[in-house]
Amino acid sequence: MEGCGSSVVMVAGTSSLKLQRCLVSSVPKIERKEKPTISYLRYPAVMTCECHGYTAISWTWYMTNGSKQVRFPSVCQVTQPDRYVISKKSASITELKILKLTKEDGGEYSCEATFELGKSEGRLKLKVLSFMAPLKPFIAIVIEVVTLVALIVCYEIYSTKVKRTGKPFLAFH
Repeated sequence: MEGCGSSVVMVAGTSSLKLQRCLVSSVPKIERKEKPTISYLRYPAVMTCECHGYTAISWTWYMTNGSKQVRFPSVCQVTQPDRYVISKKSASITELKILKLTKEDGGEYSCEATFELGKSEGRLKLKVLSFMAPLKPFIAIVIEVVTLVALIVCYEIYSTKVKRTGKPFLAFH
């Protein structure tokens, strides 16, 4: 860790005792995923914040609702306590787990750690996708193939009529 040093204490007739001391001059930074967390409707999502090597006194989670931050637990989380689970994996790691995601759960979240020197905040984004989101490119390709096949069939029908009759099917007189 930055700002740490070690000392050796020797007492006559005993073995040495090695001590490590750390001098922290600023609030530790919170580590979190840079990319947004992506999950699907009605599935769970887990967001994690951590601060390796430092012990947080407390952790607080917020959801950004427009221009204001709503602290967990809010009225929504109290009325549906089985959907939101905040857990402290250790003194330096916290998780917010949202079960049965809805569209309204998507947005920006922040975790705040309180240290002796002050508070530090990390921001995370959650994207909630419908089940149709991954199907859209597939559906677009299917529509293109059906259109292409329909055009080929129409051309084949037109060309066989021209061959049989000897004159164009759409004759302009």
